[in-house]
Amino acid sequence: MSDQRIPIGGLPAGVVATAFARKDGSIPRDRRGRTKTTHVRLTSGGTGVTPGTPIDGIAANDLKWVLASSRRYWSSLERRFGAAARDMVLHLTAAGVVDVLCSVGEDLRIDAVRRWDLTAAWDTHRRTREDHEQNRVETWRSRAEAAAGRVVAIDPGLAQALTSNPSANARLAVLVHAAEDLADGITHDGPRAFSQAHFDGTKDREDAADILAACGVQQSTLLALGVLRSPYLGLGGPMVVQDPNGQEFSLAGLAGPVRFRATGLSLLAPAIVGGTPTMAVIENLQAAEAVCDRFPEVAVTWCAGQPAEVVVGLIAKLAAGVEHVIVATDADLGGVRIANRIVTALTGQPDVLIVDAGAHAHPARSPFGRASIDGLTALAEGPDPIARFAGACLDRGYPVEQEATIRAALNAILGS
Repeated sequence: MSDQRIPIGGLPAGVVATAFARKDGSIPRDRRGRTKTTHVRLTSGGTGVTPGTPIDGIAANDLKWVLASSRRYWSSLERRFGAAARDMVLHLTAAGVVDVLCSVGEDLRIDAVRRWDLTAAWDTHRRTREDHEQNRVETWRSRAEAAAGRVVAIDPGLAQALTSNPSANARLAVLVHAAEDLADGITHDGPRAFSQAHFDGTKDREDAADILAACGVQQSTLLALGVLRSPYLGLGGPMVVQDPNGQEFSLAGLAGPVRFRATGLSLLAPAIVGGTPTMAVIENLQAAEAVCDRFPEVAVTWCAGQPAEVVVGLIAKLAAGVEHVIVATDADLGGVRIANRIVTALTGQPDVLIVDAGAHAHPARSPFGRASIDGLTALAEGPDPIARFAGACLDRGYPVEQEATIRAALNAILGS
């Protein structure tokens, strides 16, 4: 004989009790022929829920805990679910997730829950999940190791964080994506763009800059990735600022550009000296320094990478006082995005020239990755200067970001 279902008082619909047979297959009975047993197995009386699908009334994090082990004892269940432990046991039993060993009294009512075991179908699902998770962890660790080797010379702190983070969690994913983007020269239009490119939505990892900074990643890396917009603005050439008492100070005699924190710069009322015809907006520091040194008649603003909104606003305000504006950035996706934000802010400025450093002599570089090509393609649609700049970058097929090349391009334009 096989195990036999027996009536147990207090069981909900969908849960059945089975008595354990002796070795000879018989069911223990008393003199009156009634089932005599001290333990029963509770199982589902129906088909149960398909493994891997949500279960009504069971939170996702609770189901994840259930699937973390093929067997759980009552003490563990009670710690997890507290007073609701027995109801949870019966609910999961009815759903076909677990089989339960219980002790019963002489009246054949449940005395105590001893343990549960995942049913065969759900235990197979658990093992499959474990295999997938192990593969996922190994994949992320391999990517982290490879990415660390690519960026160790650029940002040692990022490389160390990649190899010292043993868990394949969201933090490691941010580190890996950041390192791969840094090595490939990919710049994002803000932290939400980074999140959207690599995760499920714009807000999922909009804290990427905080995560990276907490891991010891350099600020220059955050700026290069575009997840942190520079709060600084450098000024040089025929420009003045005022102290709180209204006293003007000229920047013309200083070795520019002089760096200011933009959040407080508006209080200094920066202005371009009247009659100055040209302002240059430059992404790279060395190129900005070269213009300040060689062309003292040009007002220089250095935006230090992807600028914060307050910086863009200050640049637009300064540009209103000149006839010509020259914008010089790297000739890659990040540079086109910087130029686009600045040019868009210069409403009413009739003469804006975007410097394409790639149009001047330069060494060839490694080709753009897929993300850069897609980003440039989106910006290349249309006849405006930004579209032409993006199109020129696409035609070359690789970034031009060497500061020497950008300096040469500015020298050629300003010296003509």
